[in-house]
Amino acid sequence: VEAGQDHLGATANDSQFGAVTTTGSQSLLLDGVVGDTTQHVHFMHKDEAGNYSLVVTAAAIVVPDYSITFNLTDDLIDGDVLSNIQGNTLINGHNLIITGSIENITSLYKLTIYLTGTSSIGTVINPGTGYGQVNILYPVPVTLTFVDTDTGLPIEGANVIFGTGPGLGEVFDNVLTNALGVVTTSYTGTAPDEVEGFAAKGSEAPIYKRTPITATIAAGSGLTQTIPMAKD
Repeated sequence: VEAGQDHLGATANDSQFGAVTTTGSQSLLLDGVVGDTTQHVHFMHKDEAGNYSLVVTAAAIVVPDYSITFNLTDDLIDGDVLSNIQGNTLINGHNLIITGSIENITSLYKLTIYLTGTSSIGTVINPGTGYGQVNILYPVPVTLTFVDTDTGLPIEGANVIFGTGPGLGEVFDNVLTNALGVVTTSYTGTAPDEVEGFAAKGSEAPIYKRTPITATIAAGSGLTQTIPMAKD
């Protein structure tokens, strides 16, 4: 701790030295920490005679995922966006138009762009949710309609589970179809997204077989799909 190193002997994220001149609470400023991490701060005192205290560890500090936020409304960026911001960054764009490409050239930080309204963007270079990547979130409509295979009539009361993996319900989690056989929502995950799930109706007659669902939620347009179900 005195050398400003971590437990492996490497230089710590931040190290500070200073005289303690008063009793009570002390404060310090942490520099160079990475967002979306948990940090631990260790303290040690040395008196005028050179005696060391025990090392004291403060409670864990959770650094927020987004350290920098920009709000852009009714803006036009006629060209490319190249982000070298030293911190996890969130851009809220409403009616934001970017004509060129978007790239995050930092390897330690995330760039997330949340688009609403009539926003549109160009090419995303290295898309994804990790560090050094660009994650585009664009709320899009998702509407599924369930009909009887034989009659084409809507099925009311079918239970729908639908998400990005087996048994996952980020889109629909045990949602029942209405009188028109419809479930609908606004999806704010990363699009395009491959999604899957199933629908079933076994609580009251007529009973319908469990029906698998696979689809793609497209960026910009979302998903609208009619799914036939067979009676059991």
